[in-house]
Amino acid sequence: MKHDSLTILKFGALGDVVRTSYFVEPLVRKYNIKNVTWITKPQSFDLLRFNPYINNIVRFGIDEPPLSSDLIVSLDDEFESVSLSSKISHKHIIGSVLTEQNISYTDSAQEWFDMGLLSKYGKAQADRLKKINQRSHAEIFSAMLGVDTVQPCFYGNNYLEEQALQGRNSKKFVLGINCFAGARWKSKEMPKSELTKLLDLLKADLHGKFGKDFQIWIFADAQSLPRASTISIDSEFVKICDTGRSVLDFAAQIKACDFIISTDSLGLHLAIAQKIPNISFYAPTSAAEIDTFGTGTKLISTSPDYCSYSVDADNSSITAERILAYFS
Repeated sequence: MKHDSLTILKFGALGDVVRTSYFVEPLVRKYNIKNVTWITKPQSFDLLRFNPYINNIVRFGIDEPPLSSDLIVSLDDEFESVSLSSKISHKHIIGSVLTEQNISYTDSAQEWFDMGLLSKYGKAQADRLKKINQRSHAEIFSAMLGVDTVQPCFYGNNYLEEQALQGRNSKKFVLGINCFAGARWKSKEMPKSELTKLLDLLKADLHGKFGKDFQIWIFADAQSLPRASTISIDSEFVKICDTGRSVLDFAAQIKACDFIISTDSLGLHLAIAQKIPNISFYAPTSAAEIDTFGTGTKLISTSPDYCSYSVDADNSSITAERILAYFS
């Protein structure tokens, strides 16, 4: 089958944009696509801007979307995205669709959307399906989009990557910790007491392995910097890295690390995409859904409400000792 043009609608979240971008090249090769347009929110633009397989990036609310496309891949469940996709003339569509002002999804995309807010079975069953699911995002999307294999990839800014490398001592082992979460998913965030304990344990462990030739970078954006600043740190070995300058700067800092410890978030997907070894931990979200492509280890909550998608899921079993055991 041949499609001259492809339009992808994926607005967010940022980590989802990163892992969905893995599929652009396989789709281009499978369908011999000549022109790829990606419609997204402005804050996702930089995550896609250097991808050589994307010809046009449409920033929702700023740029004009295409009038037509041979193939549309519609991956969001919000009305603003789905209603936009319905206005683009097309030959074939995969994903969420608008029918008489109701949002539904194509049969080809049911494995994914059955577990989400659009599920035709209702939220309770969607949550149950998500909890018992053992297939990763990559496996589900490969089947949905009809591609055989997908590999993580990320196209960053070379200048920022060089700057990040200059900001570290090439002889030192650099461990990045991406442990903060936004206001919506507080249960993804390590409690301050556990983070402080983890830093102490990691410093002792790394000192035994590398002497003084190591550094720990704690990533924090504008929202989490105040919390990060309250952590008692040893400035000789630990520094706070401001990730709020730009998402590409954050990606470059991730790439400059030798190892990453992260929540299920943008930092983790940037580590996976750039093949940085990692440990990730999970309380409200599904570990099965995340495919690390052999780059990392998953630390899963042992609490009964694991994978509940609850903002106050019990994350008390994600302890410093467990993380250190996986790291060591």
